[in-house]
This record gives sequence, structure tokens and C-alpha cells, in this order.
Amino acid sequence: MIEKKGYFGESGEEYIPVGYIWARTIPCQNPSCGAEIPLMRQFWLAKKSNKKVALYPYVEGKEVKFKVVGDGYEDMPAGFDPSKGTVKGAIATCLVCGSTVDAKTTRRLFQEGKAGERMVAVVLHNPKKKGKFYRVANGKDMEVFGQAEEELERKVEELREKWGIEPIPDEPTPEGKGKGAERAFSVRNYGLDTWGDLFNSRQKLALITFVDKVREAYHRMVEEGYEEEYARAVVTYLGLNFDIFATYNCSLARYRGDTESIERIFDRQALQMLWDYGEVNPFGKSRGDWLEILNFSVRVIENNSKI
Repeated sequence: MIEKKGYFGESGEEYIPVGYIWARTIPCQNPSCGAEIPLMRQFWLAKKSNKKVALYPYVEGKEVKFKVVGDGYEDMPAGFDPSKGTVKGAIATCLVCGSTVDAKTTRRLFQEGKAGERMVAVVLHNPKKKGKFYRVANGKDMEVFGQAEEELERKVEELREKWGIEPIPDEPTPEGKGKGAERAFSVRNYGLDTWGDLFNSRQKLALITFVDKVREAYHRMVEEGYEEEYARAVVTYLGLNFDIFATYNCSLARYRGDTESIERIFDRQALQMLWDYGEVNPFGKSRGDWLEILNFSVRVIENNSKI
């Protein structure tokens, strides 16, 4: 399983990664700059009455770096307003040279494949302590993510042969047509043209692996003597559980500093572009964890069975 291979951080650590915060990126269009612009709506990690923590961006040479500041960390720099990010309405501001990229150019860079993404922070939990903790993403985090990318290539080939279909959805995302529809389905303006484009590599690996295990569960139960109808019912519930799981494992899942949580997507009839997003650890024993979702589903079934 992907958990045992450590694709979401090594098990046994004092602080367990429960999530990762990513920023999409574009290159600055100033010919004399060309720096990478991390697209972030704002920089709050925790914005509560009793806890204020943020990512502070600073420049070294032509590179934007970050450090965690606020309660329990370095002091918040004077004059720093975490609510002001680098992008608003697709207009991006370069922190290195101060120039702006207009909305039309931002969309074009995404459509031409010149945009990227960058892991900027890791959300942590310590079973012996209360609350969430944060650190800046480092080379080790990206090395682990790179290993997941390599495993994804292998897993896709394995499941393509096993299932006889494409494991990663390649159906087109909705096109916005009519008043307000283009905004509601704005992902199409940024090169996210298929459903598979809505997930990063590690999310894809997690999703197709869990799908494979759900499919195997039916055959395993039948082999062990369970009635086919019973096995089918159990797998149906597991499929519903997977649906909830997928709503958290998507690159359109918003991280909220006021609740210190990653919010799920697909709850409404819209697919809007999100510049920075949260990636959950499906084994992190926090929101978006597979077993946490499964336990919730079991409680719902048990409660409804009493009626």
C-alpha cells in the first residue's frame, strides 16, 4: 500500500504530516526578471482569535522563499498583512520585481503549459499535543512527492492492463456556456481540460490505489464465502465512501486558516480555479483520512438502521 511506502511522509515521526499546502506558479513576464511567482490568495495558516500563524514570503536573489511566523514561531514582521496575497482576479504580482501579470496573460500561461506548482508548507499534528503545527516544505518533502510520481507511472500501467480502461479519468471537464457559466467552470480557462487534470500526481496515485482496493474487496469477500449480494452491498458503501474521499483529494480543495482545515470540493455545481490548495494525507488521522471518512459512514449507516 502507498501508506507503507511512505509517499505521504515517514510513519513513526513525532509530528505527523496531515496535509500539504501548494501554490500554483507562473513565470514573471518582466524580461529582466523571469522569477517564479507563487500564486497565493493570502498567507494565513491559522487565523483564529487565540492563534495567528502565517507564511511570510521574502526574496533572496530572484527566488521567493517562505518562513512561518506568528504565535509560537518567529514574530510577525511589522507591516506584514497575511490577507494580501500575490494574485487577485487572475492578476498576479511578482514579489521579486513588483511587476504585474494581467489576467489574460495569466490564463494564456496556463493554457500554454507554462504554469507549474510548488509545495510551500506542511501541516502537522502531534498525537501528544493539541492543535496543528506548521513548517515550510523542504527538499525531503519534494523527494517523497517525486517518488509518488514515479510510482504513479508504474501504477497506471499496471491498472490499465488490469482494468482494460484508462485509470485516470480523461473525460473533458465541463465547458462554461451561458451567463455566469464560464466563471462557474473557470478551470477550462487554465488548461485543466480533463477530470484527471484536477488532481496532482500523489492525489492520483492515492485515488486509483483506493479504487483498486475497493474493486478487490468484492472478489475477496466472494472468495471467502460471503454471499454475492452482501459483497455487492458492502462494496457499494465503500464506493460511496470513496466519493467523499475524492472530494478532499483534489487540487481544487481550499485550505482555510480560520478552521485550519482542508475543505472538500464537488459540493456545488461549479468548478472554479483555485490558485493555492490543500492536499490531505489519507493516512494522517485528520480531515480527509480514509478511515476517518469510513468511520463516519459507518455511524451514518448504524444510525439510519435504527429508524
